[in-house]
Amino acid sequence: MIDLSDIENAFIASLGEALTGSGMIANPPVARPNTRGITNTKGQTVEIRIKRGFPVSDAINDDMTAGRVLIVVGPESGMTRILKPLRSPPIITRTVPITMSVQVTDPTVMINGIATAGQVVGIGVGSTGYAYRCVGGETASVVAQSLASQINGAQVSMNQIYVPGGHKLIAGVVSDSFTSVEVARQVQAFRIAIYAPTPAIRDAIGRLISPTLMQVRRFELEYGVTNAPKYLNVWTDDATAKAGVFKRVERWGVEYPTNAVEQVPGVLFAGLNSSGKLVGQFHPDGPITIERIINVWTGCSNRFR
Repeated sequence: MIDLSDIENAFIASLGEALTGSGMIANPPVARPNTRGITNTKGQTVEIRIKRGFPVSDAINDDMTAGRVLIVVGPESGMTRILKPLRSPPIITRTVPITMSVQVTDPTVMINGIATAGQVVGIGVGSTGYAYRCVGGETASVVAQSLASQINGAQVSMNQIYVPGGHKLIAGVVSDSFTSVEVARQVQAFRIAIYAPTPAIRDAIGRLISPTLMQVRRFELEYGVTNAPKYLNVWTDDATAKAGVFKRVERWGVEYPTNAVEQVPGVLFAGLNSSGKLVGQFHPDGPITIERIINVWTGCSNRFR
């Protein structure tokens, strides 16, 4: 599901790209020169450091002493509303990349590649299927040995499996997908606080933040998409001017989904054909994939809306 830290990092990426030319998230945050021509009284380019969470006084003092600007992005406590979810089918957020392959030359199956977690290698022998869920980093030889140990009479040599008996062989590699279903929506307020060594630098940075975020149409995150950030209000604070700290705070609201995420395995064998032999990943209508399952789900749900 989407966490507050995901929204914070999305704000940081947008601000970092607009102010310093780099939207990369670093931990701990890295000070970078601004690319908008903002300089101090000595004509030096002002560096900006952007972090998530809440400000720490020692960090603020270090940045002000060095003449840097510190921007802190964090949620406001008690500023959350829960809304009803949108009616939408599951979406695939990502699929584990397939890094292994198989080659069948009856009566031998050759396995190649290095495994990553979330992949399944399978062999169909006549009407019986055998599958092995890989562990990340396993070699083709290890996977071949694990599969061969399940098949009666099979022999293994390095990454090749010999299956006696004259059976028709099929083999394949599939991987898991991660699907996401929206179960609720939240509206959360966030603070973007600027701490600057002079009021002129603070105001120069502040004038850039609102136009930057007002151009954001949405934050595209791993487990869903937010609405466009909504500007709420802004204020400045010179109460700490004696300490050489000049502050500006902008408040933005973001509506985003709360999703239930499920890991879904791929389909190795679809069933038996008219001769009683296993059919591989392919169905008369095309490959059986999670996308096709979702399309069926969508069609059924549309009938009852």
